[in-house]
Parts: sequence; structure tokens; C-alpha cells
Amino acid sequence: MGCGATAAEKKRDQKYGKFNWEELDKTLPSELSAFDKQKRLTIWTRDMGFQSVSVSFKDIEAGMKKIPGLPPEILTHVVLKAAFRVSRGAYEGLYDDKEDPENTKMQWNEFRIFLIFVKQYFRFYVLFDSLDDSGDGQIQFGEFKQSLDYLKKWGVDIKDPEKEFKLIDTNGNNNLSFKEFTKWAIQKSLSNEENGGKDVMDEAARDILESKMKEEEEAEK
Repeated sequence: MGCGATAAEKKRDQKYGKFNWEELDKTLPSELSAFDKQKRLTIWTRDMGFQSVSVSFKDIEAGMKKIPGLPPEILTHVVLKAAFRVSRGAYEGLYDDKEDPENTKMQWNEFRIFLIFVKQYFRFYVLFDSLDDSGDGQIQFGEFKQSLDYLKKWGVDIKDPEKEFKLIDTNGNNNLSFKEFTKWAIQKSLSNEENGGKDVMDEAARDILESKMKEEEEAEK
């Protein structure tokens, strides 16, 4: 990284510069192939220890820690929670779980989508964390404004940072949460082929994400 690097880039390189993104994608198999499906089944039953086709977020969060070779950085609570929120109920109706009438659990057949979202949301988290210069888990306007050059590398050229910040800050508390930031990142299709920032979602994941975002928008009205 050259002397003209932004504060966000310096923080990213310091914390995640040696991160092996290719190995991460292999550790969390999400392709539709029979090979990847078998690997997922092994992770679900042997590594995570699940005997049921439906599990809670608490189960998933604990189970992810048991996957061999999974970097601890990806076990961030907000990443796993975001991936669970979006993937849970993605294929609603395929299982009749009488013990979960409110559909609060994730099903085995949603696990592939969950892994895709874990990888995608973690990429957004690295960007979010890099912008969060103070390390308080939120992005203030000053941190956002000083990172405009870095955000350009993710495909968004912000002409009016104050206006854009207010649009992202949907609850109006003058701070951007991870949820607010990722919603904006998805809407803007932020992607950076360098440093692991590529988009890893396939068509099925995109359709599910679009549907979930519409549901959340309707619920917020």
C-alpha cells in the first residue's frame, strides 16, 4: 500500500491484509454441485453436530465455531446474525416443523444460502470495520467522509457525502449501524475485486435477498 493510502485502507491491510479469501470460500462450500452439497452435509452433521433439519441462531452461532479451518474473524456476531436473518425462511413451507410454528429457525435446505450470505456479509463487514476508524462498531459522518476515495474503489462515487450519509442513516441517530450500511452497500452493488471484496452471491441468493429487503421495508412502514 502506497503513501497515498486512506485511513480505511491502512486499517484494512493491518487487520485483514493476510486474510486468505480463497481458503475461506473453500471452507464454506456453497456451490450447487453434488460435491459441495456433500461437504455441507458433513459440516452440518459431523462438524456442527446437528441431528435436526432445523436449528436456531444460537445453535448456528455455536456450531460455526466448530468448523475446522474457519478463521475466527468471520465468526463476528453481526455477520452471522445478518446472514441468518436473510436466509431463515428462504424456502418457507418445505418443512412442517410443529415445534417452530413462528418459523424462527433455519432449515437444512437454507444452509447453502446461509453460507453464501456469511461470505458476502463478511466482505461488507471488512469494509465497514475499515471505515470505522474509532472502532466503536458504528460509522460517524467524519469517518464516512474521509473514506470517499476508498469507497470509489468499491464502485460508488459520492458527490454529496452529507446527503448520502443521511440517506443511509435511516433511524436518524447520526451513526451508521452495520445493518444500515449493508443495506446501502447491497442497493449500490458495492464490489471490489481486490482484497477479497468481490460479490459472491449467485442468482438464487440475489432473489432471496431482494425479497427479504422488500419484506423488511414493508415492515418498517
